Amino acid sequence: VAGASAVAQAAELEEEREEVPAAESGGAGGAPTHMHVVYSTNKYGFYSLLNSMVSVSLSTRPPNTVEIHVLVTPGNAGKARDMLKCFSREIGQEGANTTKVSVHVLKQSSSAITQSIQAVALSRKRRADLMTKEAYTGFHLDTYLPNVHRAIWLDTDAVVTGDLSPLYNSPMQYALAAVPLNRTNLPSSTYHYLLKTLQQKEDWGEVLPKLRVSNLSLPGPIFNAGVFMVDLDRWRTQGVAKKCETWLEQLSGLDTDTIQLPMNLVFHGLYDHLDWRWNVDLTQHTFGARLRQARVLHWVGRKKPWHQKKVADHLYEAWDVSRNCPYVHPGLPSAPP
Repeated sequence: VAGASAVAQAAELEEEREEVPAAESGGAGGAPTHMHVVYSTNKYGFYSLLNSMVSVSLSTRPPNTVEIHVLVTPGNAGKARDMLKCFSREIGQEGANTTKVSVHVLKQSSSAITQSIQAVALSRKRRADLMTKEAYTGFHLDTYLPNVHRAIWLDTDAVVTGDLSPLYNSPMQYALAAVPLNRTNLPSSTYHYLLKTLQQKEDWGEVLPKLRVSNLSLPGPIFNAGVFMVDLDRWRTQGVAKKCETWLEQLSGLDTDTIQLPMNLVFHGLYDHLDWRWNVDLTQHTFGARLRQARVLHWVGRKKPWHQKKVADHLYEAWDVSRNCPYVHPGLPSAPP
């Protein structure tokens, strides 16, 4: 049974896990806090969303100390609520001990986001999951969570294998906390990331001076925006959402990897650097036994373990409860109302 496999996997990892630091410069602090975890998905992402949500709930002790927020368009709100029937069945929780899930309906997108979506549609990537406004929701978590002080953003292609409270309770100096990337096949700094993106345009040499940036003004390291934590109070007071959209406008017509490049340009290395275990990119690294220390497994890129061309599917299988959910699995008969 998929749900039983997920529970067993969580218990096994809990027994083997070492104490994991939250950030490179410090560990967890303070007593357990009510945590907020946020997702946003379009119609293509419900399969992986359910699996990720179940992993969060089963990895949290007690499970009612985390609240999950799902941000969707009005057209997908009904599907999100149907999915929650499978979520409740898989986590097997009742009463006050249950992980709360809130479904939020997305607001109208800005012109900058609309133009960016069009640029992705025209780019060589042509990923349907990136050509929707849900992919840009990370800019505006402060809008959807007005009374929340801190939140963890997870892409739906991430699986949580350990309690998130050490991360959530860790001290922050900036509005954002993320895992720095350190890979030879990626730009070495935010500035080089910008250059790589600008080179999509033939006249990029003329565009660059207009942006008034340099290698000194945009140092690295860059981060992957599939897993990050936000201090929402700082985010609001510093106007981070507006700054991100301003960069989208300046890069109009370019594929900015949705929120990733704009957020890196806003923070340009000035964010809280989390320990590598909080965002383990399974498509880029071979970790071996070190995977036992991972807290968040992340399948970055096009190839997913639930697609035909699978990547690290043996790691995903224990958490794949969506194969039993008729609301998210296209191969299962439609469930009754």
